[in-house]
Amino acid sequence: MREGQNRHQEPSGPKLAKPHRQRLTFGYLGNEIQRDYALWPWLGMVDAARQHDVNVVSFPLNALRSPHGFEFQANLISDLAEASRLDGLIIWEATLMPFLSMPEREAFCHRYDLPVVLMEGTIAGAPCVTYTNYHGIRELIDHLIEVDHYRHIGFVVMNEH
Repeated sequence: MREGQNRHQEPSGPKLAKPHRQRLTFGYLGNEIQRDYALWPWLGMVDAARQHDVNVVSFPLNALRSPHGFEFQANLISDLAEASRLDGLIIWEATLMPFLSMPEREAFCHRYDLPVVLMEGTIAGAPCVTYTNYHGIRELIDHLIEVDHYRHIGFVVMNEH
């Protein structure tokens, strides 16, 4: 592997920020940040966002197509994560999509028309990062901004019950 080359698959989609926006905004679609396993990646994102002078927005979701009560209704907020508001998404596939088939997972990830990076998952056309909580997420954001020059990054996460 050449120096500076990403060992992960390159994401599809635009790499430059929208011209009307001065500061980049990345979306993090997840169901919680309170528990340690979810808090540390979030804190890493927040620290990296501060260091790089970008915004990071968390969209609280539940498991997509959750069979548990009315949990699925919280996922309406995912409609706010759109290209006109964000420059990219980070999706925590393993926790958000346990009830979806692979084609449904791919459709969800590609519906936003934004560059997507997955944590703990595999979707065609999107790089995947196996994280080590805080430091892994921080390194992920640093790498995508400094090495790959991406400007559309998102993160989606969900807690399994």
